[in-house]
Amino acid sequence: MKKIITLLGIFLFLGISSFSQIQSDSIPKALGWVSDFEGIYSKAEIKSLDSLISSFEHKTRIEIAVITVDMNLTTDSSFDHYIDAVANAWGVGKKGEDNGIVIGVSSEFGRIRIVNGGGVAITLKDDETKKIIETIFIPAFKSGEYFAGTKSGILEIIKKFKH
Repeated sequence: MKKIITLLGIFLFLGISSFSQIQSDSIPKALGWVSDFEGIYSKAEIKSLDSLISSFEHKTRIEIAVITVDMNLTTDSSFDHYIDAVANAWGVGKKGEDNGIVIGVSSEFGRIRIVNGGGVAITLKDDETKKIIETIFIPAFKSGEYFAGTKSGILEIIKKFKH
């Protein structure tokens, strides 16, 4: 029995190590607040989103990163884990404050995931994040309005932090 538990522990460790290695190797460097690897935003739209996020960060110290992901970076079934790995690898948020938000979008997979750091989860709870995704991001994305949906979603997130 001890051998079985030990072997299971080793396989689990190796599996997690391999998964982490594969994930971190496939994560590109951030290009700014918005990293559009899928090419769904124009240069002007990226500049607009970057400006909005930068202004918010200057006022609140809360960092928001947006990454668009195509099928060359991950698979549909691994999308959520990939966005979690991006959030960890990029270190979005101030050190020691865990005040980052990562918004992962894929038009190819029809997916969106928002990862909130612990420092923002107090104000922006999971149920509120889910509501923003369902009522703002998804309706716009279904119409092909990725920039409008992303901008409106970010503005709604920003509202949650205004006192």
